[in-house]
Amino acid sequence: MSDELTKALAAVFFELETLEDDGDGNAPGHGHRTPGIWGSDNGKLAGKPCGWCAVWNHAKGLLKAQGIKAPATTTLDAEP
Repeated sequence: MSDELTKALAAVFFELETLEDDGDGNAPGHGHRTPGIWGSDNGKLAGKPCGWCAVWNHAKGLLKAQGIKAPATTTLDAEP
C-alpha cells in the first residue's frame, strides 16, 4: 500500500473511530447483537455478514499490522 493511501486510510479510520467506534466488533454506527452479523429483524440480510463491519474490521487489522497508531491530528497535509 502506498504511503499516501495508508495515510489517507489512517486519517479516515481514526476520525470515525474517535467519533463512533465502541470497540464492540461493529463498525461505527452499527449495533448488531452479534458483532458484524445482521440481526433477525433485518429481513433478507438476517444472519448474514455486514459488509461495512467486515471492511471496518479489516482496516483495523491492516493498520494494526502496519503499526499505525492514531495521529495527533487527522487533518491530511495534502497539497491543494
